[in-house]
Amino acid sequence: MFASNKPFESRISGRTDISTQNYLSEIIASGLPEFRNLSSENRKNAFESYFANMLSHEFIQQGVRLRQPETLLRWRRAYAAAVSTDAGYNEILDASTAGEGHKPATKTTIAYREALGNLWLLDELLPWIDGEDFFNGSKRSPRHYLADPAFVHLYLDLI
Repeated sequence: MFASNKPFESRISGRTDISTQNYLSEIIASGLPEFRNLSSENRKNAFESYFANMLSHEFIQQGVRLRQPETLLRWRRAYAAAVSTDAGYNEILDASTAGEGHKPATKTTIAYREALGNLWLLDELLPWIDGEDFFNGSKRSPRHYLADPAFVHLYLDLI
């Protein structure tokens, strides 16, 4: 294909014996080498331990103090539900505190988001702007992503 004068006209074909179930299992097995070969239950425990360690060590090293860790756990779940969407800050906040009158301060949740971003656990991707409609496209919100699809699976309690 790369050697072709007309690469977009190259015909590509292939076949695999991998089933959809195997493919999905690979996605949620995690890209973290230590977690890949664990059973589903052990993987869940390992992820929870990994995340708890982050809260007790890395957050503190970044100057983020957690007075109510359950708030961050709910926020992380809402963020996982927002993966691949352009949900706004308030939408994610409302999803993380559904049914509660008291919402965490914006400063608090932004600190969570920044700390998780600094740890390379979440990322926001700017929208694709094709140049045709630059000004309208530049008004779109970034899309939300977690570092590993297994996190989405775990945070949404799908394991």
